[in-house]
Amino acid sequence: MSDVIETALEVAKQYPVFPTRNKKPALSNRDVEQILGRDIGHGEGGFKMATIDPHIIEKLFDAAGVDEIAVPMGPMSGLICVDVDSYKDADGIGQWVADNARLLEGTLTHTTRSGGAHYIFRMPEGLRHMPTLRPGVDLKGNGGYICWPGTPGYEVVNDVEPLPFPMELLSDLGGEHTANPVTSTGWNNATDAELIAAIHSTEELYPALRTLAWRMAGERAYTEAQAVEILDGIMDESAASSPDHSRHEDWLERKPKIPELVASAWEKHLYPLGPMSDMALAALADEIPMFDVEAMLHNTLVQAPKLPGPEVEAVKPVPFEPIDLKTSMPRQWLYGHHLIKGFVSGTVAPGGTGKSSLAMVEALAMAAGKPLLGDEVYCPLRVLYWCGEDPMDELAKRFSAAMEFYGLTKADLGERLFVLSGRELPITLAKREQQEAQLCEADLVRLNNTLRDCEIDVVFIDPFISVHRISENSNEDINLVLEALRKIADEEGIGIELVHHSTKEARRSGGKVMGAEQARGASAFVDAARSVRVLSHPTKTEVAEAGWPVGAENDIVKIRAVKGNMSRRGNMTSFRMESVKLDNGTEMHPAGDEVGVAVQVEFKAGALSDYIDDIFNKISAVQRIMEFPKPWRSHRQADDWLGTAILADIDVEDERTKAIYAKAMLERLVDDEILLEIEVKMRNGKSRPCYKLDEANASRLLKLFDQ
Repeated sequence: MSDVIETALEVAKQYPVFPTRNKKPALSNRDVEQILGRDIGHGEGGFKMATIDPHIIEKLFDAAGVDEIAVPMGPMSGLICVDVDSYKDADGIGQWVADNARLLEGTLTHTTRSGGAHYIFRMPEGLRHMPTLRPGVDLKGNGGYICWPGTPGYEVVNDVEPLPFPMELLSDLGGEHTANPVTSTGWNNATDAELIAAIHSTEELYPALRTLAWRMAGERAYTEAQAVEILDGIMDESAASSPDHSRHEDWLERKPKIPELVASAWEKHLYPLGPMSDMALAALADEIPMFDVEAMLHNTLVQAPKLPGPEVEAVKPVPFEPIDLKTSMPRQWLYGHHLIKGFVSGTVAPGGTGKSSLAMVEALAMAAGKPLLGDEVYCPLRVLYWCGEDPMDELAKRFSAAMEFYGLTKADLGERLFVLSGRELPITLAKREQQEAQLCEADLVRLNNTLRDCEIDVVFIDPFISVHRISENSNEDINLVLEALRKIADEEGIGIELVHHSTKEARRSGGKVMGAEQARGASAFVDAARSVRVLSHPTKTEVAEAGWPVGAENDIVKIRAVKGNMSRRGNMTSFRMESVKLDNGTEMHPAGDEVGVAVQVEFKAGALSDYIDDIFNKISAVQRIMEFPKPWRSHRQADDWLGTAILADIDVEDERTKAIYAKAMLERLVDDEILLEIEVKMRNGKSRPCYKLDEANASRLLKLFDQ
């Protein structure tokens, strides 16, 4: 028996295999039929001939010229592969792999004969399309296959069980690199935006329409007539509406059936047991009952025997005794009303808003005992700032520039500030091993000992993602790390500040979605922190109201507390980045360096800002807008101006002021990407500026009301 057959049989103990030559199926359908002595059927050749049957494997791999073993990806094996072809762009792909190392490492990994790599994961349910993650990095799943070690040039470098596929790899795909729209689940679980995109692109018509109709019926936010109008409009924007499109006949067949589809969805929600269910149940009630409900409940709840259980001593609470509030110990605030001794706090912001610069100035303020940014520092504190992104020389420049700007000396700090770079001292508090998140006890002990030895009062971890290699979207995984940090904070009596990234939606809007929901990944991050604040740029309306110059919305950053379980919500503050020249020019680089330093600026919030910032006002406005008849005109002078929808909710007597508030709210919803500005063709054939609702972002906002 040849080596390739023996290896193929060994691989087949776990996954189906088939033979290839030069990475192409080695046998034609006719070859396979001759080898097996039977018909294999049309469309059953290629990778579909893969099998775990040892007798068939021996016959197929014994054919002349077969020297490669291939395993199909997708449902046949339950696997999906991130296929990295480094030779196509060595530097760019190498950087991509480094940037995503925490997502790729730890799973089954092979090297390929071209010098690339196969990172193999478990196939997620419902991932329909296999997009290109970037040029030279492909996903192999449904309909794909890869050569397996045993094939010349392919080697195992990490022989472990495949991990679950990290869906985060799909979160930052750019349209230019994506072969097809990504749907992370089947159509029933797709977002509204994905369903609409599928109809527009003609990737799918009927299943997407059916799912949208079902959702609208369940939400009870629309009448049947409104649902038909909305679905008609979506279909009108489909590429298949063009007579030249290959799916135009399918479009013509589906569009007239929309009223029938909507009626069916409404009927199923009204009568889940069928249209005769109410009458049938009423009729049964008039007849002799088939069982005695009262007797059943009595027997189940009263007479059912108790199951034996372990002997556990009962907890005996004592009556509550109120304390003397005047003599009770006050909460141990460390910095303003954000950082508190014994707890974890968090700052959430998109990239480029200055969150690291803010943290550095705050670290200096605490160490010096001076309110550099206006927040109260109760006494000089011993502070550790750990940065997982920048090298030590860059951190030294930034801290020194901030000290120079604020006129601080080493004597002001008094050896109370400690700065560490993750490049010199990497910390991994948790990682995935054997498909489970596990704490890294050695690094936890090292961190705890460092904090204790230096008698630290406050530690900054910037960014949070740098200290773990677990799933950022798993509440269970993230809570594991946060529980460990909360334990350290409690036992050592320190405050821990975690600097955290925003979601992709918040990054696109410059962080203008002003809520804790913009924190990236699992909600456990916000749930576990005692205090959470977010950074964002102000809207144009807020800039005008505060008296700032036009364009200041790009330079100023607001700091707003969005969660403070143990404190009053602080007033909104803001800062801007001041450029500090280091005067360190050389002959080759005469200009030298510049460093941005966070500087406090006064924010004069008024009633208008309070109105558009309030989450409940935004939710109410969106609910009113959804009830307003289309088209939603954006021009203030139009008879059907969308602002009219929310005027009734504004508690102001003056109609002119009401209109200003409504206009400001519409601008805010555009900034938050809940409303999109589009052109709509009117009945007279002319196009007019209108609004369109972004269903996905609107749904996220409305869900906050339920929470």
